[in-house]
Amino acid sequence: MKIKFFNQKMFKKILLLLPFVLAIANVSAQSCPSQTTYGDTWATLVGEIQDNGGDPNITAWFEWGTSSFSLSNRTPDQALYVPNPPQRFCTTISGLQPCTTYYYRAASRNSGGTNYGAIYSFRTTCNLNLQVSCYASPNPANIGQTVVFTANVSGGTGSYSYSWSGACSGFSSTCSRSFSSAGTYTATVTVTSGNQTQSASCSVNVSSGPSFPLTINPFQINQPPVPIIAFTPEEIRPGTIVTFDASNSYDPDGTIIAYEWRINNEIASYNRQFSRALASGIYRIKLTVTDNQGASNSKEILISVGRTVFLTRTQTVVRNVPLITQVTSQAKLIDLLLDASYPVFACQKNEIQITLVNNTNVNRRVTLRPVGEIASWFNPQSKTLILKPRSTNLIKWEVNPPCNIKAGNYDFNLQVETPGGFYNFSSFFEVKEKTNFLSPLLGFIGGILFNWWLLLLFLLILLLNAYLWYRNLKKQEQTSQA
Repeated sequence: MKIKFFNQKMFKKILLLLPFVLAIANVSAQSCPSQTTYGDTWATLVGEIQDNGGDPNITAWFEWGTSSFSLSNRTPDQALYVPNPPQRFCTTISGLQPCTTYYYRAASRNSGGTNYGAIYSFRTTCNLNLQVSCYASPNPANIGQTVVFTANVSGGTGSYSYSWSGACSGFSSTCSRSFSSAGTYTATVTVTSGNQTQSASCSVNVSSGPSFPLTINPFQINQPPVPIIAFTPEEIRPGTIVTFDASNSYDPDGTIIAYEWRINNEIASYNRQFSRALASGIYRIKLTVTDNQGASNSKEILISVGRTVFLTRTQTVVRNVPLITQVTSQAKLIDLLLDASYPVFACQKNEIQITLVNNTNVNRRVTLRPVGEIASWFNPQSKTLILKPRSTNLIKWEVNPPCNIKAGNYDFNLQVETPGGFYNFSSFFEVKEKTNFLSPLLGFIGGILFNWWLLLLFLLILLLNAYLWYRNLKKQEQTSQA
């Protein structure tokens, strides 16, 4: 984030690396971190004076709040002497609320004047109690079959270290091994997150026989099982424990006897239901179900933490018997695909593009409605469309940020309403200030109109000049006649 202002030969800029406040402590430049850091109730804001513009005496501070339209809090001024830039400065603040989004900007002042930087935001971490559990898949298992022990973790700082002991050894969230003899085996995982440490144990029963019988009728055309993926919650934030459930899966002419879950092509579970804490990133979730005649069917969805997009691919595998492929239905009626951010200019018409996907086999009425502080920027403020079956639609929307809005990032949310479904999607606008060659003139005219006494003075000067010009013209006429 840069702050710039100009005054004749005066120029100074500050690069903001991050912020926030309640109980505040100023830190010397030597001890400032390389960039802004924050936790659950605190933040260290870091800036850097890159050019003093000839005046090394600089005052800098941060402004912040829980709304981008109301930065009502301010850190104490820092009096800086910067004879040889660049020079870093920072402020440590505490008393913030966990799991809360804050908005902020940097400001600075010297003999050249005062200027403000763009508005940015960050979300404090959620300081929850560390919770650990684990499970083994498959369970029961056969001799020689690979067993995967998986740790489920939530809370803490969101950063975890793992250590497995007992029946399995390793240092990641999963631990795999096979067993050469029947029995019950127990593995223990110890998880550390910040200053919290918790342990959990899970067991697997290993037998020498098959875990399930296969029933094959060579004279019957087998229909494959139908995998259906459900998960909760739908809105996933980093560190959230997500539960995946295949209970709605079914087999038209038999029973499902085996489940296999994969996350990014790695085995996650052999159970009908499992849970996993997801960090930031994109995850490809694949469910494969097998029926009692050996037919398998798979389904995949793609999950982006914070915003969910569904991509379905069905794959059928037959063992020893012919079968008929069935394609499963989508998990959502309507999907909305947004860009990560949209650059727009203040005081100007902008056009953004979004993509709507109808996942159903019928015409579907869909209403889009922006909500929140920036809803008034959209023109129109809602859109109602009729989407054709199984269609992907590119929607264009006019956005007009107000002229007095400051440059920075502004969150926005779109509600998608359709019969039988109601969804929320989010992104943000990157607002920029746009100038052109008429800006100085328009600014001068605007300044005059805003100050009526300047306008009156301007008119008096025009009248005086007209009077003097008229007197000079009459004098020239009299001289020529004489």
